[in-house]
Amino acid sequence: MTSWNLQGTAQVSPERWSELITDLAGWHAAWADLDGFHLTDALPDQLPLTSHLWAWTGNGWLRVRADGDSWWASALFRGAITPSAIWRAESVVDLVTADRIRSWALSDGRVAQLRLAQGTTVPDEMIQLVPVRAQAVVYIGSVESFTGSPPP
Repeated sequence: MTSWNLQGTAQVSPERWSELITDLAGWHAAWADLDGFHLTDALPDQLPLTSHLWAWTGNGWLRVRADGDSWWASALFRGAITPSAIWRAESVVDLVTADRIRSWALSDGRVAQLRLAQGTTVPDEMIQLVPVRAQAVVYIGSVESFTGSPPP
């Protein structure tokens, strides 16, 4: 059986954003702000003016909630991890649902303000993961971020 690990931060100030960047170097990220919808191959250098940011890599997914001058993060990992000091809570989850979700193709013209970092492409297929527990958030990533047997 696959081991699923949840990590969470406490309320964090924007000055500590660099710690998250260091922990999650090379993760793909997506968020919407006043300039449009961004899709990048790395977390932004500073906390963007947004309410939510999602990021993913092979068997790791992140959700950030930003609110004014604070942010909170939770990360879901498939398998064992070595967390850094920014993470305050850890739990093991026995079951996570994984479902494919539709993402718009560039040719659909649905996201007029799409901001792609140079060399970044829009994933063909996206996935949503939800830990089965009393309180849970949705994690989003590309199907390629899910190694092993992807969801149907």
